[in-house]
Amino acid sequence: MICKQKNCIEVWQLDGIPIKVTRRPAKRLRLWVVPPQGEVRLTLPHHTPVKMAQDWLQQHLPWLRAQQAKHTVVRSADTLHLFGEAWQIVWCEGRKSTRWDEAARCLFLTLPAQADEAQRAALLAQAQKEQLHAVLVEMLPPWQVRLGVAVNEWRIRSMRTRWGSCNPRAKRIWLSLALSAHPLPCVEYVLVHELLHLLEPSHNARFKGLLDEYLPDWRARQAKLHGKL
Repeated sequence: MICKQKNCIEVWQLDGIPIKVTRRPAKRLRLWVVPPQGEVRLTLPHHTPVKMAQDWLQQHLPWLRAQQAKHTVVRSADTLHLFGEAWQIVWCEGRKSTRWDEAARCLFLTLPAQADEAQRAALLAQAQKEQLHAVLVEMLPPWQVRLGVAVNEWRIRSMRTRWGSCNPRAKRIWLSLALSAHPLPCVEYVLVHELLHLLEPSHNARFKGLLDEYLPDWRARQAKLHGKL
């Protein structure tokens, strides 16, 4: 079958391998393998004859099988808690990559076969950091405007004993990577807490009054963060 519609999807078979073919106004053929199951996809320009494309695929069959062999699930029993929701971590072998599947609540992490536990931990931390960073980028500007403060610098880092810290003089705040495991209201509470230290450095009555004013339910959020609710 030759499909000339824009972005039309067909499924071809090559020596028992299903290939998802997408017809597009592209300049050249593009073949790639998607982890973790090793799904094969081909972008096919509208002007390319089917026979020519199939012959081209046949020539690339050894490469294709080698690529599929690399994309192998090696472990899938790990669980990640992201903003209060459980995600299954699926470790795969192949080129380094990260993919979030919201529908399946799965995080696919791919590394070369020779990767060690330190590299696995680093890739997982990177994935968590990217998600937390995206949330904070959205939360920070409106809260700075509301509180009438502005930070010179903010960072996410691994912190063993604190959820966050603030240097009022430098107008710098640091937030714990561990916050990525907790619900968004808890993340927001810590962010507001640290921003308020730009107005009041200590945890005195004035500081608690500011929390009451700007985040009336902060005590419930704090309890939730510490597992007391």
